Amino acid sequence: MKMTVKIRRELGMEVKPEAEEIDGKTYNFTVGWIMNDEDAYPNETAYIPRDTDYPDDAPIWIASGDLII
Repeated sequence: MKMTVKIRRELGMEVKPEAEEIDGKTYNFTVGWIMNDEDAYPNETAYIPRDTDYPDDAPIWIASGDLII
């Protein structure tokens, strides 16, 4: 599914440079897993990038709250 990365900045968490490079760009993603209470974003879905042009050094998963369908 094509989704655009929109990194949340209002949470007060550090945005790493490798995430900055994909912010605002659109890629194909597939569902990875539902995060639990021990994860960074409880009850959100982790999505796995599936595009060949997705940067090698970018995060290997993106939380659903950082994606726009």
